[in-house]
Amino acid sequence: MKQYYTGALDKYKTIIATIEDFTTLTRRNRTIISGRIYFIDGSFLEIYDRWQDDKLERYNYFWLDGDTVIMGWDNKEHNREIATFPHHKHTKHKKEVLCSYENTLADVLAVINNHLHGK
Repeated sequence: MKQYYTGALDKYKTIIATIEDFTTLTRRNRTIISGRIYFIDGSFLEIYDRWQDDKLERYNYFWLDGDTVIMGWDNKEHNREIATFPHHKHTKHKKEVLCSYENTLADVLAVINNHLHGK
């Protein structure tokens, strides 16, 4: 589980300004990890992961600029019409739900990295 975070954070450290409020709560065989990553442009990523044993069971990543959602990714089991169900993403202001092939922290950081570097 630790490699899941350290690998992704190390790979994209050039776009990360600071990491705040990372907390880990473990009860029995379930672990919840949450926190916030601030990027060099002032935007930030809210993270909420729920692990069952060593398997990522639920994820929720929302990339924001202030109060404005830039993009959000999660695997909540709604939007069954989406081809990548339960994986999906929300566009700006959560108005549109799209298929998502980004379902790890590293995938999401890659999208943000490409955006910040104009790719």
